[in-house]
Amino acid sequence: MKEPLYVVYLNNDNKVIGDKLISLGQSMQTSLDVKDIVRTAVLTDAEAVILVHNHASTSAEPSTSDLKATEQVQTCLEKFDVQLLDHVIISREEFCSMKREEKLNVK
Repeated sequence: MKEPLYVVYLNNDNKVIGDKLISLGQSMQTSLDVKDIVRTAVLTDAEAVILVHNHASTSAEPSTSDLKATEQVQTCLEKFDVQLLDHVIISREEFCSMKREEKLNVK
């Protein structure tokens, strides 16, 4: 099973202005291109983004690499005044909102 990672781009009213498939990782792992995420946010004049990806397993618990990558994306987006609103992970049986689980430093 592939692990796609999508980014949803939002305007200042938190309305969707676009989405993009960033990567299509192999089972149990996906990678993300931080430059691509930030570049697209700047080019679309996005005010905020939401990351969404799946886990092939039944657990939606963020991995250590998920947490590190999310922090890296958030740090880079902040340099361009773009807010990372959430990173949602979907598995076969559940989902995890990093914001809801307080694993994301959202203001």
